[in-house]
Amino acid sequence: MLSHHQGSPTLLSHSQLSFYSPKTVQKHLQCHCFRLVWSAVYPFPLIAPIDLSSYFFCNNPRPGPGNIQARRPNQTWGTIRLVSNDSSANHNGLQIAARQRLTRGTNFLVSYTWAHAIDMAADINTTTTGNMNPYNLSLERGNANWDIRRRLVASYVVELPFFKNSGPRFARQTLGGWQINGIANLQSGTPFTILSGRDITNTGDSNQRADRVRDGTLSRSERSLTRYFDIGAFTLPALYTFGNAGRNVLIGPGTVNFDMSFFKVFNIGDRVRVQFRFEAFNILNTPSFSNPNGTLGGSSFGQIGSTKANPRDLQFGLRAQF
Repeated sequence: MLSHHQGSPTLLSHSQLSFYSPKTVQKHLQCHCFRLVWSAVYPFPLIAPIDLSSYFFCNNPRPGPGNIQARRPNQTWGTIRLVSNDSSANHNGLQIAARQRLTRGTNFLVSYTWAHAIDMAADINTTTTGNMNPYNLSLERGNANWDIRRRLVASYVVELPFFKNSGPRFARQTLGGWQINGIANLQSGTPFTILSGRDITNTGDSNQRADRVRDGTLSRSERSLTRYFDIGAFTLPALYTFGNAGRNVLIGPGTVNFDMSFFKVFNIGDRVRVQFRFEAFNILNTPSFSNPNGTLGGSSFGQIGSTKANPRDLQFGLRAQF
């Protein structure tokens, strides 16, 4: 790892670095068919004895007028791509689960999670994303990209009792012994950032956020595919300044999905078993929309133009065992 002080960059030795393991706190209450868990995870960063004010600039110029390269601290080099373990994150969650084991042909599991994840960067080890202001990394602290506040998942298995052990032989063979399975998933959306869409600071970096003049969140009744959030709540920052909007300040559409399947085993003789399967994914054909366009100035700003899940998918199958 390099440390840049007043002189030339120096290499930090392994003995100069301090490593910390993530700390996890978990408390739970559990009984026969009910479980309550509260958990908190606090990953600590990799800490090195370096001057952060000079280390993280990555040779970026300060905002201002004039030629970008001429304003770099080291004009011999362009932008220096730096990847380091210096961010922090934490996650708090409450998990509630209720389970009924197989009783009279019925088995179900229902779980609910209420959580919040905050970090400084989800993944900046790419060539297209990075910090807005390398001189002030605290501005990146916000909702994590994968922050899902609420999630409800329910799964069930039901063995239908009709004609299972009684009735005419033909009815038992065709209508008896059916099994219904299902999974329901309902969850809130993931956050997204509002970008200015241009290099307002004149630093050669387009990953700059807009100014936020009011909340920007619309009520459920006001949202639409062409106006998911209040586009008037965000404006261009003043010239040569960073926007005051935080990272991941708005929440996108949630997900509602129901999968179902029907199984039936047919016995052919004493040695052959054929399982018939009918599976329906997203059986209600509920659309799960992607996050809206969050780049200021475009014609589709604030609009949703795609989905993040497949439409209804039906499939049949046969499985022979002998």
